[in-house]
Amino acid sequence: MYPSTCKSDGFPKPGFRPVSLTDEVMDRIAQAMGCAVESMMFEPYPT
Repeated sequence: MYPSTCKSDGFPKPGFRPVSLTDEVMDRIAQAMGCAVESMMFEPYPT
């Protein structure tokens, strides 16, 4: 799964680089946000 970073107009921000969301990355994001990883929710990107 990859996070999508878009502006309010729906277009990706310049310089966007996709990052694979592994368990380790999710733990680091949760730590940086100061919340439990279980409280974060991501929806899959439509294919």
